[in-house]
Amino acid sequence: MSEVVSQENWQVDEEEWKELQGRIEAIAIEHAARQPVERLIQLLIYFLVGVSVFLGVFGFQQFSDIANMLDEKIALQFAQDEAKVLAYKNAVDDLRTAHEDYRALIDGYTDALTNLSYLRDVDNTIDLEPTVHRLSDEEDKYAADPSLPGFDSWRLEALTTLELFLQTSSKQNFDPGLLFNAAQMASRLKNKHLSLHLIKEANRRRPLDLASQAAMYSGLIDSGAPNQVEESYAKLMALVPRVVESKEPHIMLSEALNAAADLGRYQEYLSVLQAVDQDGEIHIPSVLYSMKARVLLEVPHPDNLQYAREAILQAKQQLKSETSSNTWVSAALRHISEVERSIRLTEQMRLESVGGGIPSSL
Repeated sequence: MSEVVSQENWQVDEEEWKELQGRIEAIAIEHAARQPVERLIQLLIYFLVGVSVFLGVFGFQQFSDIANMLDEKIALQFAQDEAKVLAYKNAVDDLRTAHEDYRALIDGYTDALTNLSYLRDVDNTIDLEPTVHRLSDEEDKYAADPSLPGFDSWRLEALTTLELFLQTSSKQNFDPGLLFNAAQMASRLKNKHLSLHLIKEANRRRPLDLASQAAMYSGLIDSGAPNQVEESYAKLMALVPRVVESKEPHIMLSEALNAAADLGRYQEYLSVLQAVDQDGEIHIPSVLYSMKARVLLEVPHPDNLQYAREAILQAKQQLKSETSSNTWVSAALRHISEVERSIRLTEQMRLESVGGGIPSSL
């Protein structure tokens, strides 16, 4: 009997223990939730006590100093904010400028679309560009042998196409390089007027291109009014030293040679070439030395034959550092071949003259 009571008492004690344990856990949770608030109140009390001690020890004047310091900090911050506002204003101004540039670009694009709309108004002239390319390729064949059958009909087709090409150029945005090649073709076909207008169109589209400028000045000298000749020749000679900047120096030098030949001013052209040659700070293309050799043979001087040989050696030396991708290499090789042949013929004539053969004025 006593064992049963003891067991029942044990059961009651266990239930009471669980209830007590639950209350303890609830109190712990409540305490944990209140702890941050209590910590905040504690810090606030510490702050108030600290301010009271500070005022009691240092007085109100020291506290006003802190207020002044805060004012300075605020003023500094205001200056920084003002700088930020100014930077923002500048950014807005830059954005406005960019917008205006964008509008100008859009207007230019609209103009370009207007120019392209001319394409719809052209009927059979739509094939002009491939026709000019074809005629340019065929020109090489006839240039090698003008006596070939069909040359006269080809020449008529070429001149007619180039005239139409020039007329249509005001309506179509032709490639400046194609216009330049067309001008060169018209020049070789002895149509100076057509050549000049085509090169002007090429130069108008690409005004900074040195080869186009040289060709235009040469064309003005060849077919321009007398008052334009001297001005154009001066501009052309002033352009020659920039030959080292050009990707097509052979064209510039050839145009200058044509002008010098038309006016009989080889010596002046030679002086310009020699001035370029003396600049040791720049790379001189091989074609300049080969052109110098050609001009030397045109200027009467007892030592120019030897100078021409030296120029040819310089051209060959420069060719060693150049590749076939350089546009002027073929022109340099052609000049070298022509000058060497002229030197051999001149030496042969001198030997025959000394030996009592063919009289020579050289």
